[in-house]
Amino acid sequence: MAHELEESNQPPPWYRLDPVEHKGRWFWIGILLELIGMAGPVAYVLIKAKKASVGGAVGQATVKLAWHDSVHSKAGLAVLICGALVVAIGGALVARPYVSNVLVWLVAVPVASVAAALLLGAGALIILLIVACVYAGLDGWDFGGGTSSTRRRKKSGGAGPWSGR
Repeated sequence: MAHELEESNQPPPWYRLDPVEHKGRWFWIGILLELIGMAGPVAYVLIKAKKASVGGAVGQATVKLAWHDSVHSKAGLAVLICGALVVAIGGALVARPYVSNVLVWLVAVPVASVAAALLLGAGALIILLIVACVYAGLDGWDFGGGTSSTRRRKKSGGAGPWSGR
């Protein structure tokens, strides 16, 4: 029995984290940092698109050009990298009250939070494309549901390149 008490008084291993007292503080500060980290690159691209737009209207081509320019310029790349780092730090702060292993907290959680931010951005892009398609009424989009070329060839007398004439 005395041997068990001696073992329990030993300090925990270096890779174990102590519990935190105020979980809410860690959570809300982390969420705020994640929002800032995601909003920074979006704001940068929108500001560049607004500057490049003609007449104040920001079109699809303008946003695409601003995004491409942001990825290929040093300043744009720095904003994207800093945004990813801020998201990773925010994710680590959100997860701190619930994680007890240092390696999980410093490696797995930041990687997972940046991956989640990328998936969130991809999901937002897909939703944006669906809304744009619905808003445009699918005009100009050819999904192959129209008349097939074989029906047109038969109506024109079958004088196609492979008709054998």
